[in-house]
Amino acid sequence: MAAILQCTSVLAAANVLGRGGSPREATLDARVRALVPLLDNAICTFPKAWLGRGVTTLLYCGFDHRKAQFRLFEIALSTSGASYKEKALSKQHVVCYGSGAAKARALLADFKLANKTLATTDILNVLKTVIEDRSIPSVGGAPQMIAITKHSSRLVGFNWEIAGKSESTLLGLPLRIRSSMANIKFLNNQFRESVYLHSPRIQRVAP
Repeated sequence: MAAILQCTSVLAAANVLGRGGSPREATLDARVRALVPLLDNAICTFPKAWLGRGVTTLLYCGFDHRKAQFRLFEIALSTSGASYKEKALSKQHVVCYGSGAAKARALLADFKLANKTLATTDILNVLKTVIEDRSIPSVGGAPQMIAITKHSSRLVGFNWEIAGKSESTLLGLPLRIRSSMANIKFLNNQFRESVYLHSPRIQRVAP
């Protein structure tokens, strides 16, 4: 995570993506082609024991305005360097990653067998089921989510039970900041819209 944030910051400071003379935003694959060599150079600074665990997959995705479509790229990091490939996206094909991916795929296959059209709520319920499945000890904690639209990306926070207490979380971390958090959409553990638990209370004074 730190490496990809550093590399995207370097790209933002450079003019490598604007040399084509077009004022329009670069395609996502152009960004990936610029990002991967930076990550390739960064790999040599990673701890060797961490790299020895095998291939680590990073996801780079968003809406490509040049192509007018959502696109997803897998960036693979290993001791041999960094590489990438594009993955096909479709409304009825859900891609799953991480230690709970096999369980998620099995649950999604049940929908396919039932000939059911997948809705967003179905996918979120699969995510919730995998998070709460105690047979997968490597999965757990509050969800970390970013909603990507055609015009922007938006962080999603969750009100989740941590150590027996409901906590507002963002990127998996509990928040205890007294703030409106107006730019963050919060969901509860049923993936329904909720509110930030530490929003300042407005007291009305009678005239």
